[in-house]
Amino acid sequence: MFPPSPTSQPSPIFTGIWSSEGNALHVPKGTVTEIPNLILDFTVESGEDAYFIFTSVAQLNSVSGQFGWPAFLQFTFRLDGVTPNNAFTNFYVPEVNTDNFSSPVTFFYTLFDFTAGTYNLTVGVYSTSDAASIFLSRLMVQTFNS
Repeated sequence: MFPPSPTSQPSPIFTGIWSSEGNALHVPKGTVTEIPNLILDFTVESGEDAYFIFTSVAQLNSVSGQFGWPAFLQFTFRLDGVTPNNAFTNFYVPEVNTDNFSSPVTFFYTLFDFTAGTYNLTVGVYSTSDAASIFLSRLMVQTFNS
């Protein structure tokens, strides 16, 4: 008896890849700030979809050992200045007793049914902390036929 054959699923065919690296950023409390130099212009052809991925390191420094619970950063993809539906993630800082907290952040999103054309992608960051920053930020777009 032979083992069962795995079912075959068609793989997406990647048609384009764009990437960018951003500068370190102190994130002001209470306002959405776009990451400097983390900007991608990319082109989508008819019938293509796009996959966005963002990686960074978030750091929150406390004032007198307190982050101001609950402290969080919100990351949003901004396509031509607008955040697509549900294209955000919240990074919550655990309740810890330390002067600073650092952690890697990864955020991805797939957008289907593009109209053919050229688009601009950035990442916005919102903070509830007075002492938040991000660094080592990278942004990538892959277009593909599904």
